[in-house]
Amino acid sequence: MINFNEALTIIDTNINCLQKEVVTLTNSQNRVLAEDVFSDLDMPPFNKSAMDGFACNFDDIDNNLEVIATIAAGTNSNIIIEKNQCVKIMTGAIVPDSANCVIMKENIELLDKKYIKVVKQSSKRNICYRGEDIKSGNIILTKGTKIKSQHIAILASAGKTNPLVYKNPSIAVISTGDELVEPDVFPKQSQIRNSNGWQMTSQIINCGLDADYKGIANDNLNNIITKVELSLKNNNIVLLSGGVSVGDYDFVPEAVKALGFEVLFHGINMKPGKRILVAKKDNKYIVGMPGNPVSSLIQFELIVKAIIRKLTGMNVFEKNVSVKLLSDYNRKKGEKMELVPVKLYDQGVDIVNYNGSAHIHAYSIADGFMQIPEHITQIKKGDSVYVRFL
Repeated sequence: MINFNEALTIIDTNINCLQKEVVTLTNSQNRVLAEDVFSDLDMPPFNKSAMDGFACNFDDIDNNLEVIATIAAGTNSNIIIEKNQCVKIMTGAIVPDSANCVIMKENIELLDKKYIKVVKQSSKRNICYRGEDIKSGNIILTKGTKIKSQHIAILASAGKTNPLVYKNPSIAVISTGDELVEPDVFPKQSQIRNSNGWQMTSQIINCGLDADYKGIANDNLNNIITKVELSLKNNNIVLLSGGVSVGDYDFVPEAVKALGFEVLFHGINMKPGKRILVAKKDNKYIVGMPGNPVSSLIQFELIVKAIIRKLTGMNVFEKNVSVKLLSDYNRKKGEKMELVPVKLYDQGVDIVNYNGSAHIHAYSIADGFMQIPEHITQIKKGDSVYVRFL
């Protein structure tokens, strides 16, 4: 059975990015850039005042200064400042070439309507110099960047109103199992409500994508094949929960084979969710996840998100955060990588009481899960662990 990093490598090697499209700036939020973006001007585009104050020559600040004009932001000025002169200037306004510093207005004394005196000196020049942030022609955003609010500002500053991005995948969700009923039905004896389908739907939406919920498929090979085949017509990925193990009613692997898909891997040496299945045909994908809700939750975060990242041009190998563990952790066996729910505190993370892969209620108070590597059976209080936050 492969390990987690091997699974990510298989995804990285076998899955191709989706096509590209041009979108408006308004619609680019949470999309992934499919091109490098270059600045079409210097940033700042001119020497600008970092604050409200008085612009002058630094050599004159020990002298009384004559105020010869006022420069507001957004106005052009060809004012020449002579010796012992200054201009009143506003934040963001162009600093005249003949000035080399801006004195904060809090550091001056008004002598009369025309003259000021600097009463507190500072070595800071309080000028944002042309091109000190970005030079014209510099790359300001790289291909593969997921566009967030700060990137919107950068695109807008460069006049990039129609960025080229990767298309988003469309994802269908199917829950399998004769025992399942929808949440609005009170379950009879031997039945349970379908939580996985709605959990996965929510996780897809949290990724900024549209979820195509297809309901419940009974434990019947032909029914599963039909439902998956119909789902593939309008979706890049079909997610199934349940039916991926080796039991008499686990039909997903057989359905995948019948549909002509190549199994990239079936099983990862990890707990929970070791039976996950990922299959490919052309640029369509089937992901079969275990039926336990925690397994489904974890494998979406680790594997499905990796597939989404690859399809949309991002790095498959997502970074985890290193955090101190606030209590000792011990386990009897260490042959698998294990994911354990944790809660975040000011000093680090602590383990949440957890009874196994059916105990989804543990994640109602967990902030994420820590990764216990293979062959590790003990972690001491104060040691660092890798955490994936939810």
